[in-house]
Amino acid sequence: MDTESRARVVVALLALCAGLGARPLLAGALGDADTAIRNATAAVEAAEKADAAADRAEAQADTSRVMAELPQMEANATARALARAKAELDAATQALSDAVAALLREQDRQPRDDDAVKEANRKANEAADRQLKAKRALAAAQKDADAAAKANDSEAARAAREKAEADKKAAEAARGKAVTDRAAAQTAISAAEKAVQKVPAGSSRDKREDKVKGLDARLKKVVFGLGGKGATLASLAASGKVAVSLDGTGQTIGHVANLTVKNNTTKTVNGYIAPMFLASGSADYQPYIVPYAGTVSLGPGETKTVPLTGVCADAHKPPVPQGKPGELSIAPETPQTRAMIKGVQDIIMTTERLQLTGAYTTPFSANPGKERETIVQWTTWAFTSAKTDRPVTKADLAKKVHEQAGATTPEQKAALDKGVDQIWGGVQLTGVKAKVL
Repeated sequence: MDTESRARVVVALLALCAGLGARPLLAGALGDADTAIRNATAAVEAAEKADAAADRAEAQADTSRVMAELPQMEANATARALARAKAELDAATQALSDAVAALLREQDRQPRDDDAVKEANRKANEAADRQLKAKRALAAAQKDADAAAKANDSEAARAAREKAEADKKAAEAARGKAVTDRAAAQTAISAAEKAVQKVPAGSSRDKREDKVKGLDARLKKVVFGLGGKGATLASLAASGKVAVSLDGTGQTIGHVANLTVKNNTTKTVNGYIAPMFLASGSADYQPYIVPYAGTVSLGPGETKTVPLTGVCADAHKPPVPQGKPGELSIAPETPQTRAMIKGVQDIIMTTERLQLTGAYTTPFSANPGKERETIVQWTTWAFTSAKTDRPVTKADLAKKVHEQAGATTPEQKAALDKGVDQIWGGVQLTGVKAKVL
């Protein structure tokens, strides 16, 4: 065999070896990705079940709370009725006294007017009848109040209150498990995303990426209540079937607004409240991002008020105060508003996951709710302002912390700066992990 032939054989053998080596590597990447996707799927299913269980537990807790409150509500109602009955008896007694005095004056008047005496006597009799009825009503009210008080202090009432408290704790535990399972599902989805990225580009990777995106969508549906049944609120309002109004609460995060919906029809209406962007009509106040969906069911002509949970989208403006109807409105859906809603949803989910894994160390770590709100709000501000002429920075956070703490001297401010650094570090970590910064 000549030199050229030997060279061709060597090249062919090397190519064969390379191919044999690549196939195990590809198979390994596919296997790892499929395993990660299976794990993520199981985690999402667990999160869905935990969320459904928490919903059931919360519904049971609400029912138990209402049942436990009924005896006290009845006791309060009968106590108010008793007070009214006492007031009526006092008024009736005074009226009778006045009527008797008037009768006596007419009887003593000279010359005597028999018609006037007769009229005064009629009024006195009416006053006496009124007093008698008032006494009977008072006795009945006292009997009802005594019975209601006894029922409120009964063993059954105490058992109902104990059950309500137990169901409340069970609901809190169920919701806590749901939050933990959601975070675990997020972690599993992130692991699946990384595993899929190791698969060589092509249809195999594309199919797996679609599966991971589907899992992420399922988890968001759980967290934010997406995909509810019924016509959208926007379409119902556009058709005139419902009337919608908004009012602020003065809050920056959490319960930021109240949505009042009135059914203008003679039929029951079921509406789906999609996540929304709330705009300030005057532009003097904060706009809000409401990342959560919900539903509302209205009977014919019925009006309901739905609390909206959201996050402020502009750090440089004050919250919309309560009692300024017409200031807030639901902004039309645009690519920009959709991107902001998605960004806030990603921030919230990422914050939950990072907090549960102990990623944050802040002055609020002993109060997880406060820490979570702080990270979510400041990450949202950093996200929504990033491409504006006034991006939110650590200096803005420091200024707010100093103002809230009443720090005015350099020494007082310096004592707070470590906490500012910790919070801002959490904001930056969250923004990067949520892919919004």
